[in-house]
Amino acid sequence: MANSYNDNGRRTFLRAAAAAPFILQKTQAWAAEYPTMPIKIVVPFSASSGADLSMRRLTPALSEIMGQPIIIDNKAGAGGIIGSEFAARAAPDGYTLLAGTMSTHAINVGVYKKLPYDPIKSFVPITRTNAFPSVLVVPSSLKVSSMAELLAFAKRANRPLSAATGGTGTTPHLAAEMLRMATKMDILSVPYKATGTYVPDVMAGTIDMTFANVPSVLGQIKAGRLTALAVTSTTRSPLLPTVPTMIEAGLDGVTMSIWIALFAPTGTPEAIVQKVSAATRKALEMPAVRQGLVNDGSQVETDPSSSAFASFLGTEIPRWVGVTRAAGIVPE
Repeated sequence: MANSYNDNGRRTFLRAAAAAPFILQKTQAWAAEYPTMPIKIVVPFSASSGADLSMRRLTPALSEIMGQPIIIDNKAGAGGIIGSEFAARAAPDGYTLLAGTMSTHAINVGVYKKLPYDPIKSFVPITRTNAFPSVLVVPSSLKVSSMAELLAFAKRANRPLSAATGGTGTTPHLAAEMLRMATKMDILSVPYKATGTYVPDVMAGTIDMTFANVPSVLGQIKAGRLTALAVTSTTRSPLLPTVPTMIEAGLDGVTMSIWIALFAPTGTPEAIVQKVSAATRKALEMPAVRQGLVNDGSQVETDPSSSAFASFLGTEIPRWVGVTRAAGIVPE
């Protein structure tokens, strides 16, 4: 029986070895012809979210370059986990991609004990597309117009300053925690379910501050109902050119840009990954696409290759796990 088993195993191995060149040729031909049908990009957040708006700015040009329709599939829920898991389990053929973010591929690692996908092992990184800075705003009634004045106000106050957030582990929460750690301010995080529910409370002065995406509060800033103190990106927002960065305000430790990127399921042929990466970078170079992203408050942030993006991702995960640990967040 042992000899029979060995003979069968040897014949199976020889057949597989003989077939390998043909399988490789077929895979290469398939990748060369790609795409031959519509491509789906899974956005693991709701419509009108930053990731959704970004993909809708990008996909018309990307569709034209790729020569196929591109469909946005919103699969929101659980901090981006539902959509990310769906994309991770998709066939690795280039026809299902993921619009991942700093939350799905870095922050969630420090917030959840066990994810149903691995940010590194379950995906092939394609390229970053853009990033949204946050802006720290306070009610105009607070009579504070700079970070220095906010720090002075905090020292005079006989109470913690309240900061509206979207809940534990959300970017407004982590930004508030970084501000607390950088300044030693006494900050009380107040969780809300959605941005739209807490911005009115900040305007009314019920809440002292919040970190928000620039477009979501731009109208209130221009109307004088909110005062913008600083943005969290390393460069100023083109929508708020007179508002300094946190670095310019002397707070190097409060830097955050909520990046968005394209990923493919692990196993996707390298030729397809490179084709999508090149097409995406070409689309992002188009003036109309760039201006649309700027109008939405984001900045274009491409990597020259998928390997460069992979290296960046390798630094982001430990960074945000460190922030969540320093903030006292216990993984659920």
